[in-house]
Amino acid sequence: MGLPPLEYIDCYLDSPSFRDTIALYEKELEENAVHVKSLVKECRHMIQATEEFSKAQHSFATALSNFKFESIGGETEAEKMIMNSLQTFAQLLLTIEDYRHSMLSTISVRLLQNLERFRKEHIQSTKEEKKQFDRSSEKYYQSLEKKLGMSNKKKESALNEHDQHLEIEHAGFRQASFNYVCKLQQVHAMKQYELIEPIIGYISDVSTFLHQAYDNICALKPELRAVQFKVQILRETQLEEQQKQYELKAQVIEVSLYHTVHTLPYYGDEHFHKA
Repeated sequence: MGLPPLEYIDCYLDSPSFRDTIALYEKELEENAVHVKSLVKECRHMIQATEEFSKAQHSFATALSNFKFESIGGETEAEKMIMNSLQTFAQLLLTIEDYRHSMLSTISVRLLQNLERFRKEHIQSTKEEKKQFDRSSEKYYQSLEKKLGMSNKKKESALNEHDQHLEIEHAGFRQASFNYVCKLQQVHAMKQYELIEPIIGYISDVSTFLHQAYDNICALKPELRAVQFKVQILRETQLEEQQKQYELKAQVIEVSLYHTVHTLPYYGDEHFHKA
């Protein structure tokens, strides 16, 4: 249903419904404060976790760049191409991490700092305005109770003096009410853009980062496909060579067994009978 409107005229009347409406605004503001605090906390965790991942990715890219292996015999064109591609892929990862670092810097300013600023400058300042409202309210009603408790037998000068004091307290209370109502209306209106704009900016920053990374990956797709093709050829060649080795091994074993059987000394049946 939403919050009922707060009218400035209600500051004069200070009715129970006016106080109930203020209580609803305060409850909503307190819930907003909890949500914003949670967003700030999770944003910090997200930035920290992303920074840790970026460091790990950077270390992996460095290790990939340093990875080398020696070829058997002379290095073929295919093997040279594969080794060069490792350097290219490592550089791709490093470039992506540069984009990620830039994204995190922007998020830290656009999202985290704006959320913190809204919580401190608007939610906290509203709570300070509430303290002033409560103090003025208490002073005014204390003066009003004192007025109602005064005897009519008091001197007219004393009554007039208290009336003047009561009017001053009432004026201060009205001003505090106006300020507080204005602040409540302002902060509840501002949250619809002060909180949403940073979140939209965050989504935009993530989108830009992903787009940059995607563009760089797409630019390497021809080289990636070429390397995949070379690797597949090397795999098939290796499997063929391996099959030939298995067949050669089987032939060698078969020949070895044949020679072993036919070169054993023959003792004849008499030898076995004597045994």
